[in-house]
Amino acid sequence: MEGPKKWFSSAKSALCLDRARNLLRDHYQWTKELKENGDTELVSLLDEAESYDTSKEILARNIQAEEERARMLIQEADEKRHLVSQNREHGAGKAAFRLQRFLTCFSDFLNSYSGIVECVKAADNQFGGLAYGTLAIFLKVAATKQGRDDLLEEEIREITRYFPRLTTWQDIYPSNELDTERRIADVYSDIILFAQEATKYYCYRSWRKLASSSRPKAPIESKIQDIRTNLTEIKSDFEVLMHKRIHELVDNVRRLEFKIDTKTEEEDTRNLARLSNALGLPKNAPSKDEELRDYNNLLRSVFQLQGFPIGRAPPSMTWEILEEDEEFDQWYKRMDPGLLLLSGYNWQGFSHTTLSWLSQAATLLAQRLRSEGE
Repeated sequence: MEGPKKWFSSAKSALCLDRARNLLRDHYQWTKELKENGDTELVSLLDEAESYDTSKEILARNIQAEEERARMLIQEADEKRHLVSQNREHGAGKAAFRLQRFLTCFSDFLNSYSGIVECVKAADNQFGGLAYGTLAIFLKVAATKQGRDDLLEEEIREITRYFPRLTTWQDIYPSNELDTERRIADVYSDIILFAQEATKYYCYRSWRKLASSSRPKAPIESKIQDIRTNLTEIKSDFEVLMHKRIHELVDNVRRLEFKIDTKTEEEDTRNLARLSNALGLPKNAPSKDEELRDYNNLLRSVFQLQGFPIGRAPPSMTWEILEEDEEFDQWYKRMDPGLLLLSGYNWQGFSHTTLSWLSQAATLLAQRLRSEGE
């Protein structure tokens, strides 16, 4: 049996990842530029993150370590947040509060983005190393800078709010829609570019090169707008996919119900035929109307009223008599199934028969139900 479709598994959908492949190719140049322009502290941090260099030679021996380090990012953020909490109890200042808030924000952001990464990673594990490696450098740089930017932190928080919950959707709704895969690939790439630009922005603050650009945050703001737009479209796409899947499930249920009803009817027909053969009944059995007519004739022949003195003849069962009976009326009007038991004595002259004058109630009820189409 063929397994479930994975994201970016077709040749056409693989074309959506051209931007991601370019980022993979350029990642080494990005880290090299940061080293060349950074201060001693930044160079040291980049040396520690050397395993996140996703050039072809280094990826071969470090991809497994990159993935493990990526999975530890949330735990690392939680540990730092715990240390900050301890320092705060001993009078740590405003910077400690801001660091704690930033790490909480980053942890939420990483949890949200990981769903996108796992979708793209289905095409190539290297994409996971690229994304998590870039975020690892961004976290290390941002968390060590004293002048973290409150506005940039709010922008990270805003991106997080727009993320769909892809950690479960990636297995439940693998899509054949190229537009959805293209948007996912674009968000994947835009987040990496956002992290790269944000890292540079933090570095500019240390390098005191803000004067070199009139709007140093312009690339970041542009990426945030692209991310917001694509995430909104992804949410809309997934809503359509969800309704489509629900419609498919409803259709499947209806088809199953029809098959079950058909099979049940066929089994009933076969069982009835076997029972008829066992009882020796004729194959051409009379119709329901004929059976009712014959049974009525039998009752009339048994309960003949001729020969009774005027006013002394027992009453014949009629529908009106049945309706006047309160218990019968309540039973007849009930919607849920139930059994009504009628009992009484035959007229003395008819006591020898096994039939009851109340038997006519059954034929009257059957005729009424058939006339009402039930």
